[in-house]
Amino acid sequence: MGIYLELDEKGRLLIPKKFREKLGTRRVKLVVRKDGVIELHPLRDPLKLKGSVKLPYTVEELEEASEEHVLKRQET
Repeated sequence: MGIYLELDEKGRLLIPKKFREKLGTRRVKLVVRKDGVIELHPLRDPLKLKGSVKLPYTVEELEEASEEHVLKRQET
């Protein structure tokens, strides 16, 4: 499905609401391919992912590992 859009006098492009809703975010990455095609890639808010990913470590284990990593980096 394609629609025709037009840039305004300031070079802005209005994306119709139904397409913005499909993106699911207000932040996008604009990519210009070598063939000149422009793509919009949605950027998800990482804070909204909180709780959706289960890690096999506790917060304490992650903190301890990060502290050990910092100490090792200081030694070199």
